[in-house]
Amino acid sequence: MSEKTYRVVFFCFLALIFLVSSVGATQNSEITIKRDNYGVPHIYAQSIKGLYYGYGYAVAQDRLYQIEMFRRTYWGRLTEVYGEDLLATLKAASSLSSGERTDRI
Repeated sequence: MSEKTYRVVFFCFLALIFLVSSVGATQNSEITIKRDNYGVPHIYAQSIKGLYYGYGYAVAQDRLYQIEMFRRTYWGRLTEVYGEDLLATLKAASSLSSGERTDRI
C-alpha cells in the first residue's frame, strides 16, 4: 500500500475510535456551548466525556472550512472551489517531491 493509503486508513481509524468513544458521552449528560462576543466557546458539561465531546463539536464548527480545504487539497479537488486559475499552480506543487519542496523554500 502507498503512503496515501496508510494515511487515509489511519485517519479513518482515528475517526472510528472517536465516534465509538463519544457515543456514551451524550446519552446521560447535558452539554451546553455558549459563545461570548468574541466567538470564544465556553463549554459546560456534566461529565469529562461530555466536555470533550462539546470541545470537539466546537472545534469542528470553527475549523470546518480548514478541514474541508485540507481534504480537497489531499484528493486534488481544490480547483472545484477556487476555479481553473489555480490548476497550474497545483500541478506544479504536486509534481515536486517533499524533499525538493523544502529545498526550494
